[in-house]
This record gives sequence, structure tokens and C-alpha cells, in this order.
Amino acid sequence: MDHGLGLVVFLAGFRNPFLTDFFSSITIMGSIVFSLVLCGGLFILSREKGVTTFIGVFLSAAATHLLKLIFSVPRPAVDRLVGVSTYSFPSGHTTVAFSLAVLLSNMNEGLRIYLFGVAVLVGFSRIYLGVHYVTDVVAGAVVGYIISRIFLEKFSDEITSKINSFE
Repeated sequence: MDHGLGLVVFLAGFRNPFLTDFFSSITIMGSIVFSLVLCGGLFILSREKGVTTFIGVFLSAAATHLLKLIFSVPRPAVDRLVGVSTYSFPSGHTTVAFSLAVLLSNMNEGLRIYLFGVAVLVGFSRIYLGVHYVTDVVAGAVVGYIISRIFLEKFSDEITSKINSFE
């Protein structure tokens, strides 16, 4: 199974300094460090929003880590433009980006298109940078979206009430 290796190789043919800098910057928005800094900022503004976002991203990232261990898919055999140390499937950066898009757009509907646009760019950046197959990115998007939606629908009200009980 090639997992969409053709697109990875195709995009490698379009690499140039501008696109590499652009996608290297975009990919950061799907990192755990970025999400922790964002959650910290949200926590300062609103404990409820910071904690809810942290838990939603944590659950999505944990599910992705478990899936990486279960499937153990190696990274694409192409020149990678960023360092990586874990398995390929599913994309953790894409999971985090889609999780953040779901959680943050739940707080501000007006940002929904922007947030999901950034999440798509994060996923695409992972392919461009040579660290993921198309299947990894699609699976990461699905995991981030579904886990965060379920979390919001089933547990966020309970968490909100517990946080508010501490005030």
C-alpha cells in the first residue's frame, strides 16, 4: 500500500525556499507546544476555555499516539524537511490542528472557516515537508475532529460546571 506516496513525491518536486519557510511556519500550529501555549493563554482569559481546550486536545493527541503504536506505519521514504521521531499514521500535527479548530470554533463561530482553513494547511504542510502520507493526514483530521466533537457534546458541560464550582 503506497498510502499516497505519489503525492508526497509530486510535492517534493515543487519545493522551494519560500514554500518551505511558509509550510515550516504553518506546521507549528499543529504542534503540542503551540497548543499548550494557546491553552495557557486561554486559561489566563478564561479558566473554562483553557481547561476545555486542553482536555479536548489532550484526548485527541492521546488517541493519535495510541493509533501510531497500534499501526506502526513508517514515515515516507523521501527527503524530510523537518525532524520526526515517531510513526507516521495518523498525523499528530493534523490531529491537533483539527482538534483546535473544533474546540475554538465552538467558542467563536465567526472563526470557523479560518480555523479549519489553518487546519487543512497544517495537514498539507506535513505532506509537503515529507513527513506524512495523505492517508496519515486524512486520518489525523478525522481523529481530531471526531474526538473533539464527542468531547464537546458529552463532557464539556460537566467540566464547565466543575470548573465554575471552584470559583
